[in-house]
Amino acid sequence: MQKNITIKPLQEALFGTYMEVGRQAYEQHYLHLWQCKDPDYYIKHSFTRAVLLDDMKDTDSMQYMVYADEVPAGILKLRKVATPAPLNENEALLLDKIYLLKEFSGQGIGSFIIDFVLDFAKKSNKKVVWLETMKKGQARFFYEKNGFEIFSEKTLGFPGLIDSERGMFIMKQEV
Repeated sequence: MQKNITIKPLQEALFGTYMEVGRQAYEQHYLHLWQCKDPDYYIKHSFTRAVLLDDMKDTDSMQYMVYADEVPAGILKLRKVATPAPLNENEALLLDKIYLLKEFSGQGIGSFIIDFVLDFAKKSNKKVVWLETMKKGQARFFYEKNGFEIFSEKTLGFPGLIDSERGMFIMKQEV
């Protein structure tokens, strides 16, 4: 059965839901990256009230709740002016976070979100959407299936990550 997918801008009243969904989805998909399966460093820098309040004050940062049939299914975060060389920050949009709860994976919701992001980029006069994804794992293949191409690499420096899991691809898609 086709789900009714909606993407709504985050409001302060939904911080608790955003943090819970974000944490849960992150742990479902990325816990294996961390020594002792402890992503506390990442959680503290992504899913706290203080982080969300700072993000809400930043006009270049946009957070969204993703719903499937009005049930929280994931989160989305975009940034307007965080751009790696050689991309021009005025022409690029960062897809910073797209986390779906595991029970909603494989249902077309991720592709719906990508379409939303590409449409937002186009309406914002951006020429490219870019993102970072782990070298290992399924996310890279999802992004490739949705039109993204690898154009660079980097190594994550977060403390507590397993060394062999630090590699990331930087991917982009022309709008």
